[in-house]
Amino acid sequence: MSFMKRFCVACGRETDSLIDSLCAQCYLEGKEVLAIPKNIALDYDWRSEKVRVGRLWLENNDESLKSVVADTVTALAKPKRMQISGLEVTIGRQNERAVAAVSFSALVEGVMLPVRSEINIILNKTISDASMKISSYYHEAIIQLRFNGKPTVEEVRSKLQELLAMISEHKKKIELSHAIDMKNVRGGVDILVGSAKIVATKISRKYNVRPIYSNKMIGMNDNGTTKYRHTYCLKFETQKK
Repeated sequence: MSFMKRFCVACGRETDSLIDSLCAQCYLEGKEVLAIPKNIALDYDWRSEKVRVGRLWLENNDESLKSVVADTVTALAKPKRMQISGLEVTIGRQNERAVAAVSFSALVEGVMLPVRSEINIILNKTISDASMKISSYYHEAIIQLRFNGKPTVEEVRSKLQELLAMISEHKKKIELSHAIDMKNVRGGVDILVGSAKIVATKISRKYNVRPIYSNKMIGMNDNGTTKYRHTYCLKFETQKK
């Protein structure tokens, strides 16, 4: 008993792996597996050197750009119910230009096809809202570093450095977590911060210190809501002499 052999209608190659009567090679030569864009444009804050991804401003590094490209490819495949696997993204940079080399496998009509493409990542220079606020000395909070008793210079310096490190670390998530200025005052230091609630809460929990909270009305937002400046007083115990 003989079976009719299947073959590619374009090149005549005998194969059982056909898509629209074409072998994988002929299909890839004439058709687009997935409409991957040639360019992706991102807002780039030249002051903070961050790129906007959705609502977040992330570090302008290879990992951030890889994430953007991978999410783009996945989003394009989803409505087509196309299974993709082995997605890899490599970022190449030259001066201010970035190019993403993309490769993955896509399952089309039961045939796994290799896909490779390049995407130009265009960085549109701008200034984020947070950067504008920070540059204009905007601060919506004050962290008051205080002590019970008279602290040593080293005690003040140590707690101040820790607070500044936590503020800087939290800036990765909240761009306004930035120390605008510091003022030496009687009994400690006032740190003027763009946004401080989470930092004040974290350090107060670490040292079991209950922050003394107060606020002051400073105006109205564009949407008509009241704006407040928040103050968090953290009072630490001094070392026993």
